[in-house]
Amino acid sequence: MRRWLAILLFSTFALGQTPQIPQTPRQALLELLKATSAEQIDKHTPDVLLAEMAKLPADVRQKQHQSMMFLSLLMAMSPNTVQTFDAGPTLAVIQDPKQNSKVEISVERDDLTGDIDTMEFSIHIFKDGKEQELPIDPRILVDMKLENNVWKLARFGGSVSIQLDDPKVAARLVKSIQDQMAKTAAVAPSQTAPRTMSESNVVISLRTLNTAEVSYLMSYPKAGFTCRLSDLGGSLSGKAADEHGAQLINPALEGGSRYGYKIQLSACEGSTGYKIVAAPMQKGVGHRTYCTDQSDVIRSVDEADSADCFGKGKPVN
Repeated sequence: MRRWLAILLFSTFALGQTPQIPQTPRQALLELLKATSAEQIDKHTPDVLLAEMAKLPADVRQKQHQSMMFLSLLMAMSPNTVQTFDAGPTLAVIQDPKQNSKVEISVERDDLTGDIDTMEFSIHIFKDGKEQELPIDPRILVDMKLENNVWKLARFGGSVSIQLDDPKVAARLVKSIQDQMAKTAAVAPSQTAPRTMSESNVVISLRTLNTAEVSYLMSYPKAGFTCRLSDLGGSLSGKAADEHGAQLINPALEGGSRYGYKIQLSACEGSTGYKIVAAPMQKGVGHRTYCTDQSDVIRSVDEADSADCFGKGKPVN
């Protein structure tokens, strides 16, 4: 009697437990892609790679983590832009309402063999509700491997193939080249390229600042974008990086004067946006003014229109 009572009690206890549902390889991949913290990234990084990465300086590791959070930043800034799916034929959909276009990443293969799951994804582009025919067939290849009951990214890569003997593909390929030639011819070189070495260096500085602003926002989301170059600098302070000295730009750029240009930040509104203008300090010699903002597009205007760079500026290559 005691034996049967013990069996009954054990069975009741066992039935009362909630079984732990393991994360699927696909869910693990999406968690990695949408990571908002270093912990989430490291969770799905192979142990052997983590051991090697530990040899790098802490600030380098921090920047690596930040660079891998671009999708979560995009989703935070535009919540309706990206959709992901744990199951089904579609992995993700990226929409651009302004252009009435979208990109779909479809699941072509998801094969689980032992502790390795091999996935293959195709990319489809839609414009005005109609799928666009591409001259190439791009594929994304991913292997997720189970380590200590956690799925980790073991292999990542891609492939591109072109069916050159397909008449439609050949025609589209030539047309795309012709379209690009027409676009290039329609824009005067003086509107798309810096004229001097100093101007080229200023463009590089603005690209650096755009990257620094995004990294700063990801590191200090409560502070948002900053209008102080000192917040992005601080590498000579002797202190650890923080929101008042993130150590994302070099001291020369932090000073705000580079290559004969004065660089100023303005219109910093939380995580919404910012504006950066690089104006020539010497007037009357034909140097252009350059500007950029959270769109990451760098524009330039001639000296006569320098007061309205964002309105009249043309994109720089």
